[in-house]
Amino acid sequence: MARVPRLVKALIKRMYNRDMKYNNIVIRLQKHGEKGITDIEIVVDNRFFCIIEAKKGWSLPTLDQLKKYRERFGGYKRTKRMFLVLSDCTEEYFNGNLKRSIRGVPIKSISWHDVIKTINYIYHEASNKEKYLLSELQKYLLEEVQMENKESNWVYVVSLSNKTPKWSKISWRDVINKKRLYFYPAEKNWPKIPLNYMGFRYDGKLQSIHYVKSYEIVADMHSRIPEIKRGKVKNHYLLYLGEPFEPRKELPIGKIWSNGRLKCMLDTLFTCKSLKDACAVSKKRLKD
Repeated sequence: MARVPRLVKALIKRMYNRDMKYNNIVIRLQKHGEKGITDIEIVVDNRFFCIIEAKKGWSLPTLDQLKKYRERFGGYKRTKRMFLVLSDCTEEYFNGNLKRSIRGVPIKSISWHDVIKTINYIYHEASNKEKYLLSELQKYLLEEVQMENKESNWVYVVSLSNKTPKWSKISWRDVINKKRLYFYPAEKNWPKIPLNYMGFRYDGKLQSIHYVKSYEIVADMHSRIPEIKRGKVKNHYLLYLGEPFEPRKELPIGKIWSNGRLKCMLDTLFTCKSLKDACAVSKKRLKD
């Protein structure tokens, strides 16, 4: 980042909502302190001090973590200090899950998506050397930080009930079949990064497979699916699905527990005799 001043200037403008004239910028990575290690520290003319916490996916730092770094702002005026969180989180999710300030230090958020947009915006004005560095940074962000793997052919298969929950006016199946959406809780037993494909099974067989076009974590699902009562489904992943496609032949489930969640490689769903066999073949490939 320090080798591309144009990008640093653009990000500082985003952070402070104004153009800033400065003579010197110091960027420190993995700065050690008595109470922990910060990811990035930016000091502008020894007047502005920003501590950046960089997170993968939709995770956010805890308040306890940020409190450890609070003492490092000593000597900087109240309006000249800031915590900045870099993550995949939308502004809506960030505002609903983290305070705006902590002990007088404002906490702001910029998504990795916005960083990539900033790179695209300044790219055409950059020098050839800067363009190379910007391209490499963008590639890293797309492949590593956001952990996207568009070439992956893994499918996450879930059981789908035809019931309508008490807190909803739309059934589980209609959410997928009519709205092309699927949601699940942001909990440890579910994928932190959705797989590229979702498979849905019911009535004893695999019914459809969908490409996951995009996703987000939604603070209140009512804001995206009005049929769901306000405040009943909070902090869930929402997947935007493509059109369904089906195996060429009927694929029975096999002997697996009724509501189990499974991972299979896409091609195995077209070549194996059952969903259970597809999972077994997929796991064997990983070991070979």
